[in-house]
Amino acid sequence: MPNAVGNSGNITLSPWKKDARYTDNIDVFIFLDTSKCVDAGGNAITVRWAQPNEGNHPNDFGCIWFCKTPLPGAKKDTTQIAVPGMSTGRINDTLVYIDDNTPATFAAAYTFCTAIVIPDRGNYYITIDPVLGGKGGTAK
Repeated sequence: MPNAVGNSGNITLSPWKKDARYTDNIDVFIFLDTSKCVDAGGNAITVRWAQPNEGNHPNDFGCIWFCKTPLPGAKKDTTQIAVPGMSTGRINDTLVYIDDNTPATFAAAYTFCTAIVIPDRGNYYITIDPVLGGKGGTAK
């Protein structure tokens, strides 16, 4: 869908075209394009989505999860939280998903985190944390 990912990397679902033939359940698949992964020197590196047990336990681990959206200027808290009606998962080394089965009127914004691992650098773990805007309104 066009216009779902902004320049900031945030994903906003509200501008997507609504169609009576479909339900409110939205599945977002995030593909890791490994052909674009390079180190600071521009050299190609091998990366993959993290495994469920990798990371910085107890709060920042796995490949994809939800966390609280911080207030402007506040420090990011990557502690995993549950969001009713939503789930996440890892399909393989290059594909993760968010299954959003919340009602169409769901207007909250949630930050989600993804994490990659660089195997050739001692399984170096990197967290990425864009924001997911709700279906029924604009996230602020």
